[in-house]
Amino acid sequence: VFLLGEDCGEMSPRLLPAEMILDGALVSRNYIIACQKNPTYLHQENPIIRRALQREGDALHFVGAIVSTESNLLEGKRENARRIAQLAKEAGMEGILITQEGGGHADVDLMLTVDACEAAGIPTVMLTNEIAGPEGTLPPLTAVSQRADAVVTTGNNDELIHLPAMDRALGGTSVCAGAHEATEAFETSLGILYTATNQLGASRMTSKYM
Repeated sequence: VFLLGEDCGEMSPRLLPAEMILDGALVSRNYIIACQKNPTYLHQENPIIRRALQREGDALHFVGAIVSTESNLLEGKRENARRIAQLAKEAGMEGILITQEGGGHADVDLMLTVDACEAAGIPTVMLTNEIAGPEGTLPPLTAVSQRADAVVTTGNNDELIHLPAMDRALGGTSVCAGAHEATEAFETSLGILYTATNQLGASRMTSKYM
């Protein structure tokens, strides 16, 4: 991902005004599982930021958005989480909503950030998808935290869905790397559907604990 034209790979967490993000400061260029992709369009139309700005002066005061990379090193993850909590504290945040892109490594960053913010006295809510198997019975995240007690799920990447046959297809004659004719009916997981479980709150798909 690029921030103001520079690769975000090694950047430290930083606080940005909402308008900067909506004006195009973040540009996606990474490859990731289709369903949990954060494309440039959804950075610029970030549903959470836009909703927060709609409620500005009503139920909340929106300070801005902290953006951070996901380190490949455990100590880097811990340092990023500590810095995020510090920035939130310095900005006077009384609550923080955490989104992410991806999973696996990103789940560790997510939970460490929850721990750091909660330890600093800042309540957290997080949006995350799950990789819980077709029946939803497998552990959904790579990492967990006892402090993560306010979680919004954006759906299970592994959930199987049935796609009906179509009369015609646009853009190609096959899908799933040639496994299916584009017009035929087939069963697949949400994983191949672009932004189906996007973690920026772009859809209404979720799972409910009964």
